[in-house]
Amino acid sequence: MSPVNTMDAELLAVVRGCYGAVRMRDLEPTRTQRRHIASLVRDGELIAYEHGVVGIPGAERAVVLARIHGGLLTCQAAMRYYGLPVAQGAEQVHLVVTPGRRFSTAGREVLHADRYWTRISPTSYPVQSLPEALARFLRCHVQDDSPLIALDAALHDERVTADQVRDLLRGPGSARALARLDRASDRARSPLETLARMDLDAAGLSFEDGVEIEGVGEVDLVIEGWVVVELDGYTYHCDEYQFGLDRWRDRRLVARGFLPLRFTRKDRLCASDRSGRAEGLGAVGSVQICDKGGDGHRARQVKPHDSAVSVAQQKLFGPLCHRFGHRTPRKGLPQLR
Repeated sequence: MSPVNTMDAELLAVVRGCYGAVRMRDLEPTRTQRRHIASLVRDGELIAYEHGVVGIPGAERAVVLARIHGGLLTCQAAMRYYGLPVAQGAEQVHLVVTPGRRFSTAGREVLHADRYWTRISPTSYPVQSLPEALARFLRCHVQDDSPLIALDAALHDERVTADQVRDLLRGPGSARALARLDRASDRARSPLETLARMDLDAAGLSFEDGVEIEGVGEVDLVIEGWVVVELDGYTYHCDEYQFGLDRWRDRRLVARGFLPLRFTRKDRLCASDRSGRAEGLGAVGSVQICDKGGDGHRARQVKPHDSAVSVAQQKLFGPLCHRFGHRTPRKGLPQLR
């Protein structure tokens, strides 16, 4: 390989090592290297962007925007980098940048001026730390769902603590972010659980999530002290063994005075089966419910309601059916006697 080709290859390797895009000034190129970079741009092996940024063809657009603005990815773009789930929808690239040094946007990116952010090496991926990105996401996003889904997942996986995020909540939007943080749970094991919890909270229903029930194991949600809601993902619940285990758990719950309900995104539970098969489940005594926490379980007495359905049926079933794509149930749902 000739010396010229060797330098071209080295320059291309350096740009690839910067995740496909880099500011020229961060490379500190010599005059000879600048000429080679210009030649690579003419040959189509590099692409020249605004503000002295060069990138290889096919470089991630979010990284290119971060290099153009000299900023770091945050909010939903950062969640994608960290592999955290968010609600489905169009994604805008959000960046934190130095105050007073913002350029006009190159696309539909959103720029957040933040004097606290720290510049990183061009060989590092341009993203905020996870606690910082989550704090910004909680402050910034219009809807509650995506930030809470991502935060729940991060808390459950023990990748952050609530206090770490709380300490970073400052500036506009912090009051809303703190309210969202107070609604987060490290017990949610899937986005479905987070969304269901949000709907039940909005409906004014009392509930607990990730509850350990003696003789059954952990259940997703216990509503009003006696309705157990399980949110089944297809991948985990599709095999024959798990299918049978789920039904065994349901029978154990019934024997302990609970009403088990299972929801998926595609089931039709609310629109079907109004035959009254749940009759006879309400007349039971107190049962032991153990909370997760500490070195053991803290048991307390929970007494299922002796009446039929003490909460309004529309209030209980309506939000769940709406969230999971079902018609709101009509009158005539099974009564417990």
